[in-house]
Amino acid sequence: MLKKNAIKLIALNLALVMLLSFAMVMAPAVAAANQFFVSVWVNNPALGEASANSTWASPGQNVRLVATPGNLAVFDYWIVQFGSDQPFELQGRIADFAMPYENVYVVAMFSQSSQATYTTSVSVNNSSWGQASAVPNPAAPGQTVSLVATPGNLYVFDRWEVISGSAPNFNRFERAVQFAMPANNLSVRAVFAQSSQTTFSTTVTVNNSSWGQASAVPNPAAPGQTVYLVATPGNLYAFDRWEVISGSAPNFDIYNRSVQFAMPSNNLSIRAVFSATSQTRFSTSVSVNNSLWGRASATPNQATAGQEVRLVATPGNLYVFERWEVLSGSAPYFDVYDRIARFNMPSNNLSIRAVFSSGLAILATASPFNGGTVTGGGTHTSGGSATLRAFPNSGWTFDGWYENGVRIGTNTTLSFTVTQNRTIEARFRQSQYISPNIPNLDTAAPWARDGITSAVEKGFVPWELQDHYRNVITRGEFCRLAVRYMEYATGWTIDDIMASRGVSRQQGAFSDTNDPDILAAFALGIITGTRAPSPGNPGRFTPNGNFTREQAATMLTNVCRALGYNVDNAPDSGFRDIGLAASWAVAGINFVRSQEFMVGDRGNFNPRGTYTRQESILMFDNMR
Repeated sequence: MLKKNAIKLIALNLALVMLLSFAMVMAPAVAAANQFFVSVWVNNPALGEASANSTWASPGQNVRLVATPGNLAVFDYWIVQFGSDQPFELQGRIADFAMPYENVYVVAMFSQSSQATYTTSVSVNNSSWGQASAVPNPAAPGQTVSLVATPGNLYVFDRWEVISGSAPNFNRFERAVQFAMPANNLSVRAVFAQSSQTTFSTTVTVNNSSWGQASAVPNPAAPGQTVYLVATPGNLYAFDRWEVISGSAPNFDIYNRSVQFAMPSNNLSIRAVFSATSQTRFSTSVSVNNSLWGRASATPNQATAGQEVRLVATPGNLYVFERWEVLSGSAPYFDVYDRIARFNMPSNNLSIRAVFSSGLAILATASPFNGGTVTGGGTHTSGGSATLRAFPNSGWTFDGWYENGVRIGTNTTLSFTVTQNRTIEARFRQSQYISPNIPNLDTAAPWARDGITSAVEKGFVPWELQDHYRNVITRGEFCRLAVRYMEYATGWTIDDIMASRGVSRQQGAFSDTNDPDILAAFALGIITGTRAPSPGNPGRFTPNGNFTREQAATMLTNVCRALGYNVDNAPDSGFRDIGLAASWAVAGINFVRSQEFMVGDRGNFNPRGTYTRQESILMFDNMR
């Protein structure tokens, strides 16, 4: 008991010297009559707080004291001092006493719990130069903490810096040290420095990896060492400039594709920027939402910026085209709802998708077939609108629309909502024939003028062939005439015809032409060229070469085969000069003779003789 009181008196003397004098100064100067002041303090505000239920009390009045320790702190005891220096004891952290006839000064004594721990926050001056740690973390006061700094490759440890907290005693210049944990949190920083062997890296990128490549040598490099940057543009691309993305920028010519600079004391990130040239070709990747519902293509597939590209979507039977979707790339301007669309190629690759949906079939026919044409038939979306239009040929008038033998309309335009499959017939009747004004008809032989007029009226004679009818037709002109006739005969575009056969144009098939009609004829097997192409070796077509009769017979036979004619096993033509024909032409001559598309003259065919524009036009017009 004496020992305990001695301890308390020592604490009292220490605490009251600092606190009581301050408390007495801070006591209110005015009190009610017969009342005395109660002053409550704590030995460490960080460990807890204390209070009395009354600041002023009359003698004999009960006063309650409450001590509240903080987290990981405990209440020890009260120190009480009367104004007359007569101490007395209070028990428990909540204690009551009767107010004496004088002021009372009280100190709540707290201490740290044995469970209190503190953290050591460890940082570094440059995270790429090294790392540091403290173990254990957190730690109890007095517990041994190990600090370890690990410099990176070609870096060295310099010193420890205590940023905040009561500094423990340890060697600041030793990279692995120990110290006793103080009763507070710490913030410590490891400082690293560059060694004489430090090197830095140069990260080199490009704006488009398909346009070129770039490199830095040597990489990494020491400060001051010469680094060589080289940008190598791809075929049909050009180097534009260097861009320093991060790091202290060295001094060099950013517009020179091959440069050198002195390596700075930091890492660098540099980008090589390439651009397209006027000869750069960009691709158009075309896909469909369902390969069973239709096909789509882009022609040409590789195009220079600004070149016209043609998109064609061909829906399958009982399906309809809805729209085009640009999946990637800068979107060019075109009508996304047009099945056959055109746009100018942008300066980037494109990915485009054709979207098809299931639909209902509207079969629109002309009767008789040579009385006129009908548009608007095909597959339509259920609930959508269909519009049929009838166009009578010269010398014919429109009679009306018929379904199941019943006339359902007399206007040349018929619109309706699609709710089911329908077959609708446009009927025409012949009127007084008035010959149209065919341009340049006087350049044709008199015997050919009626046939030329008929062919031009049907619309399959290209405008460039509507003149100089007696000229020998070239091989390229005959291909264009053949392609236009196939479009007229089927009612489909040549791209639709190719898509239905599962073929497409082969760019580069011939070394002397990339004409789309010639390539289409080659894809459909109508022509082979004067020298057929082989894998890795383009052929020759000789588009401006004169056309012979045996070539005409062969090509016409191939056109008929593509249109579904049975061209095999035709009987012998009986021409007396058939022996002058090339072996590859005999079958075609036999076929065209059997169909009376080409009949010869006085029993001879003249296979090596030239063939004129007017003869070619009449030959196709004879295919009724």
